[in-house]
Amino acid sequence: MDRVTQLQESLDHMSHLFVTGLDYLHTRAPMVAPVGSSIPVTKANERAEAPGDFERAMQDFARDLCKQNRRIDTLIAALPGEEASEQDQTRQFEELAQSNEQAAARLREAIAQARTMLDHTLFALRLLADDQAQGRSESFRHFTKASVRCLRAGATGVVVAADYKWSLRHKPDPADDPATLRAAGVPVDAAAEARWQEALQEFASAKSQVHLRSARRVRACLMQSGGIYIKLGQHLAAMTYLLPKEWTDTMTPLQDQCPQTDLADIAELIQDDLGCGMDDLFSTFDPQPLGVASLAQVHRAVLRENGEEVAVKVQHPYLDEFVQIDMRTVSTIIEIATRLFPEFQFGWLSEEMNVSLPQELNFVRERANSERVARNFAPLPNCPLVIPQVFWAHRRIMAMEYINGGRVDDVAYMRAHGINPDEVATELTRVFSEMMFIHGWVHCDPHPGNILVRPAHRTDSGYNFDLALLDHGLYRELSSEFRLDYARMWRALMSANEADIRTYSKRLAGTDLYIVFSCILTGRDWQVIRSDLGQARTATELEHVVTNVPNLLVQIVDVLATVPRELLLLFKTNDLLRSVDQAIRTTPSPAITMAIMGRYCTKAIYNESMAQLRCQAQQSGYRWGLLRDWFRCQYAYWRIQLPLEIVEWCFHLYARLYSLLML
Repeated sequence: MDRVTQLQESLDHMSHLFVTGLDYLHTRAPMVAPVGSSIPVTKANERAEAPGDFERAMQDFARDLCKQNRRIDTLIAALPGEEASEQDQTRQFEELAQSNEQAAARLREAIAQARTMLDHTLFALRLLADDQAQGRSESFRHFTKASVRCLRAGATGVVVAADYKWSLRHKPDPADDPATLRAAGVPVDAAAEARWQEALQEFASAKSQVHLRSARRVRACLMQSGGIYIKLGQHLAAMTYLLPKEWTDTMTPLQDQCPQTDLADIAELIQDDLGCGMDDLFSTFDPQPLGVASLAQVHRAVLRENGEEVAVKVQHPYLDEFVQIDMRTVSTIIEIATRLFPEFQFGWLSEEMNVSLPQELNFVRERANSERVARNFAPLPNCPLVIPQVFWAHRRIMAMEYINGGRVDDVAYMRAHGINPDEVATELTRVFSEMMFIHGWVHCDPHPGNILVRPAHRTDSGYNFDLALLDHGLYRELSSEFRLDYARMWRALMSANEADIRTYSKRLAGTDLYIVFSCILTGRDWQVIRSDLGQARTATELEHVVTNVPNLLVQIVDVLATVPRELLLLFKTNDLLRSVDQAIRTTPSPAITMAIMGRYCTKAIYNESMAQLRCQAQQSGYRWGLLRDWFRCQYAYWRIQLPLEIVEWCFHLYARLYSLLML
């Protein structure tokens, strides 16, 4: 086994020591109140009968940490491997002395900080243990569990940072690039060219391996801690435009692998929050959840008061206890990572979580959001959108109308019920275009589990299906100015107007990197944007994007660090909608999607222009100049709207013929 692999295993062992050590502190001496007494005492534990056992265990723990530290120091000092000659080792160490010294110093500093943190934790735990006779068992339990969560996250962060710093220390020097040397007039032979290509391949391989190792370590940590940590992992999985494939693929299982809350804990939460038992509210309550998410889970039940079948959304009880300290821990880790890797500014990620999570954890707010979006779409009778009715809502529990349907990405379900997947994708685009460009009130978590399709219950929509939108915890309101600039930006993208793209990129995102911003917003290559956004995505385009994203990573992070929070959530919403659209459309061309969005962009700008004309008429009366402006406004609107309506009409005709053939 080579020295680098041994070093990586030692770092993993160090992380494991931190976690198991704190778990030991929490479970070794549990505290209970004896019968007839309210004062908690230490429960007899066959592993810890004598106080001396605890002291010896702490000594063993400290000794293991010191031994592991010495082993890491030895491995660092022994690199490179034994197979190298003394002359080669001397030469390599002379070349790498500075980078090795920095990596070793940072590693020792991290270990020293972790050991200091552990010493402080042990001291605090002893203080709490001394106070247990005064009724502080709950404080003891909370502090130890919180410490385990913090140190687990911190230790994982230290290991990942150290692994990246060490594994990527041999980055090829751009000054050795044969192209650079030739430009400087330096002759380059075939051997030098081959060495450069070999160095690039070795570095790419090392980077891919450290990406995968680190992603797996982080995923294990997130799954152990649950709650907002899993929410963070889901955010990472969706950042395909920014993170390496090794990271996004590794985090993807977190979308469907959330820990489930026991029925007894749910009953306790209902009793604590509502002051009544589960049987008082529900005549039946299915113990098997319909779905489990990072923040809550949903059960099927029947209300006792009226016999209505409902979906009961219940927040995971442990979130109340740890959400604040977990958010601070995540923010601290991201801040430290930013200091270690200053070229990557990820502070916006923790800032957005700190704003959005409190909204998602308040079901009273979620009810208000759902009622508002239902009011927005009520005047649109031809829309198949359904918003489940909420019967009652409290901060951590909510009962709403039960919707029986299939996920929006379940093409087999749609075909079995004679529903055209292309028509579903089209109406989904129409619904969210209405939200973004007309209402300015946008659902920001439209992943496939939050959108259901069912055979039509409504008779006024004109469609044979309903689209049910669930989980209204996260919305973002767009100001009129932002909404209109966003519409103008999309219109500029669709018309490939580079001057307007530059202008509205600056107004929306405050950046001059309009090419990078456009690619993030559309998910397409710049050459495609310049030619035709409506053309199908090709393998060549995908390969070009994958090849160029690493080269633009710093610029992408710079853009994300400066854009308003509204844009961050719109990026996420666009990515989720694109993935759904690509999953269910039978025709690969996005032309119909662009046509629908183009219509709504034009409509938003037209509505604003007409509102301004009406305002001028009220202020100064009607005159010939206003009439001229009115005709110009109508011409500008219908010149774009009419061709797009024809495209939509043709597609609508195709969809109806498809539905008839499916019957």
